[in-house]
Amino acid sequence: GTSSYYRITDESIFELCDLVCGSIHDRLAAELEELGATPRS
Repeated sequence: GTSSYYRITDESIFELCDLVCGSIHDRLAAELEELGATPRS
């Protein structure tokens, strides 16, 4: 068929995702601040 099923076996991937997303958020917020914009939460 056309369906696939998967699961995450290494739970640490969620911590890694939070770390990467937080880093991207912080970087973009700093860039917006330099431009005089206010980032949304």
